[in-house]
Amino acid sequence: MEDPTPRSILVASCDLQIDLDFPAIVKPNCEDGSLGIGMNAVVCDTDELQQRVSAIVKRYEQPALIEEFIEGREFNIAIYDDIEPRALPVSEIDFSRMPEATPHICSYEAKWHEDSLLFLRTPPICPAPIDSSLMSRLQMIALEAFMDLGCRDYARIDFRVADNGEIFILEVNPNPDISRSAGYARALAAAGIEYKEFWQSMIKKAKARRSL
Repeated sequence: MEDPTPRSILVASCDLQIDLDFPAIVKPNCEDGSLGIGMNAVVCDTDELQQRVSAIVKRYEQPALIEEFIEGREFNIAIYDDIEPRALPVSEIDFSRMPEATPHICSYEAKWHEDSLLFLRTPPICPAPIDSSLMSRLQMIALEAFMDLGCRDYARIDFRVADNGEIFILEVNPNPDISRSAGYARALAAAGIEYKEFWQSMIKKAKARRSL
């Protein structure tokens, strides 16, 4: 599979020359769950970029990942590896009700602060309202990424689809949140798979590996 990811660069200092177009998104390289991603994560000029890189390196004591910011829709695909990996129904983060002039991203606040405006205005939709062609393309790429990176059991692949239809992988998450209230459980339900059935399958597979 080709590498359908945004152009990016990893930097440990704000003094480096960055060869990326604006807007760009800046985030900690080794964090999870949108930690370190706020409304100031999307930068539009060199000054904003340097300030954000400096803040991340100082606060999180790690390099900053700078990526081209892809304007468009955001989707994620849960992969369920039972007998063989399969892609569950596509989920979309609905940015249509975001406050005006706010970057369309799922920030830490939007993801975790349930009483915040950003949380309320970025609802997930599963299954996503997309045509069968886009659904098939996203699910195919998600499965390829799952297998190419050696994932097992379950995972979630996050995507951006640009306004011209180009698909970009933002992240392959081999250990997404699988609690009852999380997106993975929502995708299981959309596929008609009981939450109990998922856990029975995972426990069975773990026991089988232990006996080898």
